[in-house]
Amino acid sequence: MFIGQKTFKNKDGSTRTYLQLVENARQDGRVRQRVVEARGAGGPER
Repeated sequence: MFIGQKTFKNKDGSTRTYLQLVENARQDGRVRQRVVEARGAGGPER
């Protein structure tokens, strides 16, 4: 498991970042990532 960041760009050019708890699991011989939990805005501005 690891914590990932998802960044979105707003129409006005500003960005917002969300934190996600992600786990890796092997499925059909391939590694798949699944978001376990998504949290609100995070990152340096918070």
